[in-house]
Formats: sequence, structure tokens, C-alpha cells
Amino acid sequence: MLEGLPATGLGHHGTHETPHVFLLDLPAQGGVPFEFVELNWNPMGLEPAGVYQDVSHFDFHFYTVPPEERTAIVPTDPSWADKANRLPEEQYVPPFIAALAPPEAAPADIAVPLMGVHWVDVRAPELQGMLGNPDAHRPFTKTFIHGSWDGRFIFWEPMITRAYLLAKKEATDPAVRDEIVPIPTPYRYQAPGYYPGAYRITWDRERREYRIALTNLVEQG
Repeated sequence: MLEGLPATGLGHHGTHETPHVFLLDLPAQGGVPFEFVELNWNPMGLEPAGVYQDVSHFDFHFYTVPPEERTAIVPTDPSWADKANRLPEEQYVPPFIAALAPPEAAPADIAVPLMGVHWVDVRAPELQGMLGNPDAHRPFTKTFIHGSWDGRFIFWEPMITRAYLLAKKEATDPAVRDEIVPIPTPYRYQAPGYYPGAYRITWDRERREYRIALTNLVEQG
């Protein structure tokens, strides 16, 4: 699956390169808030430059809204700016995360069509050069993104480079081939259900398949 991928995106939407997008259904499961998965292939990476740009990677968006709500997140919506700038209340925001925007920008300035406002963990190694901690900087390999729109968090997103996935196949340590990465969790959730405390990256050598999953689910609310 990782060989022969397109080397370019599908054009540009404003300043954002359009990725290759696949919408994947999830099995109906009681208590889980996620409705579908959007898989993106970003051959040229994405902004900001020097962090995620020019780094080929996959996005795995686990959405808590139906596909038709995602489809309605477009700049032609007269309420686009209001919905983008309406951020979740503080009690629903996990610690250490912040909207991925320059200090002078409003959320609406960096909102992505069909997605919304992206939030990053400010402790992520790939961000440290941009945040003035060059000694702690490490190139982007994997990270976790939260996405908000109209006052709600609407997706949870592992973002993983193609190179990092391929390296799993070469690892001799089973623990490296099956990796669980904790994520920050909020004090409260906006809707009841089972929510993740980590995400998992697995290379199954026998079945020759990759698995990207939200895991350590705990019932909330």
C-alpha cells in the first residue's frame, strides 16, 4: 500500500494543498462517538513550513460528526468565520494543546475547508524549533491533532509520516512494531461515550498490514 503512491496532491485550495482523501465507514458500535474516518495522503506535507511541509505523511481523522456536517465546512458558508472562531470552552480543551495559528491570526484565518481548526500539542518535538526551543527539536515522524468547529471538537487525528510507517517493517523489536502513544485528554467531554487516551501504530508482520487505532478507550460523561 505504501509503494507507488501519488507524488503530488490534487491541487491547492487557497494556501492548502489538496490531499488525496478517502472516507472510511466504521462499524456500528454502541457508546463510541466516532462516526467515520477520513484518511488523507499528503505527498507534499502541509503547513507550517519547516515542520510538516515537504514531509510525506498520512492523516487519520476520526470524526464525531456525520459526513454531511464535514462537507458543510466550507468558506462559502456565511457563518464560516463565526463557526471557526467559536472555540470549545476551556473545560473541554485537553492540557498542552493550542490552535495551530500564528499569534496575530484568528482561528478563521487558519481553518481548513472540510476539516476546521487544527490544534497541536505544544510539547510535540517537531514544534520546538518554531516555539524557541531548538535543543528539543526533532523532525516530524508522528504527532496527534485535535480538530474543532463551531465550539466543538469534531475529530481526533493521528498524523504519521510514510517513512515512520515503513520503518516498522524493519524493526526487530516487537514493541517497536506495536507502539502505543498517550494523548492529552480534557477534564470534561462535550458528549458522553468512550474516548481514547492513546493511539496505536502497529505493523503486523504475519498478516503484512498496518493498523492505526485510537485505543485505551474510557467511558466519559
